[in-house]
Amino acid sequence: MTTPRRPLIVLIGLPGSGKSTWARRFVRQFPRYEVLSTDETRALLYGDAAIQGEWGEIWRQLESLLRQSRQAVDLRVRDGVIWDATNVKRSRRRELVQTLRTIGFNDIGAVWLDTPLAAC
Repeated sequence: MTTPRRPLIVLIGLPGSGKSTWARRFVRQFPRYEVLSTDETRALLYGDAAIQGEWGEIWRQLESLLRQSRQAVDLRVRDGVIWDATNVKRSRRRELVQTLRTIGFNDIGAVWLDTPLAAC
């Protein structure tokens, strides 16, 4: 038996670089993808995406959403997931990819939005 493909796209870029815009456009073209966003999670938990909040609480919520999303991919309700966060530190990306693999995502790619700082 072959392992089902479980794609996840990690967005990388400075705040204001266009990651969320890119994700929205991608989902318009591929509507069976789901966007998981640290901003949206903070807005859900604290009422405002600008409130940084407590990272442990935010991560627990996101990890739960990742597990649900992986199940949705397995059930073929979703084709894949987009992880919308800055992800600018290489060490943090490594940790993230390890966690994503542990959760079950096995086709992990990245999109780097190299937007000039002045434009962000």
